[in-house]
Amino acid sequence: MKLKSLEISTACLVILDQVSKFISLKYFPELVYKNYGSAFSMPINQTLVILLSFVVIASCVYIFKKHSFKHEGFLVLMLGGTIGNLIDRIVFGYVIDFINVGFWPVFNFADVYLSLAVLYLFISYFKQDEITF
Repeated sequence: MKLKSLEISTACLVILDQVSKFISLKYFPELVYKNYGSAFSMPINQTLVILLSFVVIASCVYIFKKHSFKHEGFLVLMLGGTIGNLIDRIVFGYVIDFINVGFWPVFNFADVYLSLAVLYLFISYFKQDEITF
């Protein structure tokens, strides 16, 4: 995957995440949950989460540019999820969550991307697919 493809794929995920949040805010405000925490609404300082988000983004870009990393799908999902929630944290001071399945904390598409990125790593690891940097 070339850098341009990585950028376009990531941008598509971020746009889907942000448009879904906009639609939720505008048309279904009763579904919106303001998440001031991090994963699973764990209470963590927003400044720290924002800084860590920038570290994740920089790390993904560095890995892609400087190393032969064959798991670009992981990078796209990680970047899409991190950037999607980072935009919310910077613009609103919290993350907009709106998908509620009852037995799980409320989440959004960016959270799905991040969860899929972690799942991608686990599957790659257990398939003994080499994850090298």
